[in-house]
Amino acid sequence: MSARTATRKGPTRSSHRAAVARPPAAAPAASPRPLDIDGLLGVLFGPEPPAGTWLRLAALGGGHPQPGERFYRFSERWRELGSYPHGREPGPAEFPQKETPTAPYFDPVLRASPVATAPVHGDAVHVVWTAVPIRLDARRAGEPFPRLAPNGRERAFEQLARVAVRPTVVVDEGTALVGLWRLARPLDLDHARVTLMRLRQLVGGDPLRAELRDAAVALPGPLAAKIFPATHVTAALWNEESVDPTALDEALLGPHRA
Repeated sequence: MSARTATRKGPTRSSHRAAVARPPAAAPAASPRPLDIDGLLGVLFGPEPPAGTWLRLAALGGGHPQPGERFYRFSERWRELGSYPHGREPGPAEFPQKETPTAPYFDPVLRASPVATAPVHGDAVHVVWTAVPIRLDARRAGEPFPRLAPNGRERAFEQLARVAVRPTVVVDEGTALVGLWRLARPLDLDHARVTLMRLRQLVGGDPLRAELRDAAVALPGPLAAKIFPATHVTAALWNEESVDPTALDEALLGPHRA
């Protein structure tokens, strides 16, 4: 089935050049393009995110049980909330270095206020996602974390490819692949919850990561958590077109049930 898509395209600027795993033969043929933090956020939320929205980044810092959080509002660029001189507010790309985290991530849902428990801005969801765990081997003696199972990453890509509509971005977190679909039209909360559930069911995604509340996706660049040998989180642009929600519904259920 061919997916219908809108014509709006995301930014094409990208400077992160880490190696990006390529999609399996089952996925549409194209070359994924690496994205850094700014490129990833620009692709997902556009050059001008909806007015009044807040972006949340968080990380588990060294030895701290509670996540360090930062909130950003868009004014020409994402600017951190805080007592900074105008024009000198840190951006999201500075967050990992600032927090020295072990697991920095972003919330793919834009919030209505700079509070972790804030509701979704305008009750409108602009990005949906699913996280496919990558199968791991048992941890070996003398190694701090388990290794990837043979062909584990390739199998996770094949699971993502069950969705006929190609994701906008794939983030390789080391222990999971996260597909994110930027929507041409936002979904209301009920529709978004159903879509997250259907994506998870189709690809065998992690049920704990299919909720609007506490949504989290790793930021590209820092070291991936809990995998040996250490590898960096990467993000890649797979599809420049925004996804028609109706086309995605049809891909998940079929045209007669969407």
